[in-house]
Amino acid sequence: VGEKAVVYGAMAGFVSFFLPWISFLGTVSASGLRAAIEASWVFWLHPLSMVTCFLMFSFNKDAESKKRILAARWYIVIGTLWFGPGVAAVCNVFSGVVGFGGYLATASAGAILLGGVLQISERLNAPGSQII
Repeated sequence: VGEKAVVYGAMAGFVSFFLPWISFLGTVSASGLRAAIEASWVFWLHPLSMVTCFLMFSFNKDAESKKRILAARWYIVIGTLWFGPGVAAVCNVFSGVVGFGGYLATASAGAILLGGVLQISERLNAPGSQII
């Protein structure tokens, strides 16, 4: 379950980068891509981190438990970095201007965060697991 949450969260997060993060009165909208091009290079970190999560999952599919737990810790870090600002934007006074892409980016970051926690829990509770 944790692996699926990370994979689907990363894919949804990548797609959300191209959808409107801000939509005001139906006339003004800005996506993550537009913000990255026009506002700041920092917004490029969003799709980069989503691709990183997906690639880490792909490379660690058949790895041992210790290596998968280390990867899951990075999922928790990446999920937290994007989930915090997303929740702040959605719960803000101006939450009416958050577009579908903003909600999807927040949900995908939450899925990655939850997937990382679930993966660690699954590895530690697996029968015969001795992580020491």
